[in-house]
Amino acid sequence: MPEMMIHLGIERTFSQGFLQRIQQAALLQGRSSIAASQKLIQQI
Repeated sequence: MPEMMIHLGIERTFSQGFLQRIQQAALLQGRSSIAASQKLIQQI
């Protein structure tokens, strides 16, 4: 039974780290697209 708890703990931390990476990537993409659109607006 303790082995199962360890396994669940590892899965939980892994999935949290995975979600954080996805969120960070989305934020970075969002920032770059905002910067790109601002450049376009400035050119107009």
